[in-house]
Amino acid sequence: MVGANENINYTKDVFISYSSVDAAEVLEFVSLLKNYGIDVFLDKIDIGWGESIVEKVFTGIETSRFVIVFISANSLKSNWVKKEIETAYHREVDTDTITLLPIISCPPDEFFNKYPFLRSKKYLEIDAQETIIENLITLLRGESGTKFVFNHQRSYHGPVWIRLLAKSENHGDDHKISIRWGPWYREI
Repeated sequence: MVGANENINYTKDVFISYSSVDAAEVLEFVSLLKNYGIDVFLDKIDIGWGESIVEKVFTGIETSRFVIVFISANSLKSNWVKKEIETAYHREVDTDTITLLPIISCPPDEFFNKYPFLRSKKYLEIDAQETIIENLITLLRGESGTKFVFNHQRSYHGPVWIRLLAKSENHGDDHKISIRWGPWYREI
């Protein structure tokens, strides 16, 4: 089981599923993710005025490599979070990939009582943010074996070097690279 399905063109690294009641804590976490160069789909940012919420949410889930779900007492009551978990879980089963990444801030038994089909998934606790970031970066890097992220400080101006090495068994094959630099994207 790999981190992402190779046939899908993902536009975001992670989709964030959460209860709007927990928005302050989630926004703080999203800010941390962005500081590490992780591209996030968040409803408050990615759904514009007048756009279809349902369409944007489910497209966001399908086009994000992973779905991080914040499980709290509030999200256990949310129908939106329930639908997002179900959609992500179905994608995980259909593609045989890791998709759903639970982060829990309530007693785990409450979560597993509501979602028993996720009982076998490893979860992380919200107070372990450094561990969450490390694990997420490992999953994102493991996706192709060659995706490495180095974050310069925002004030950095200067050259950036990219070194690509094909595995020995792939020498001579055509290769493709995608470069995303802020709002710019280029595929070579």
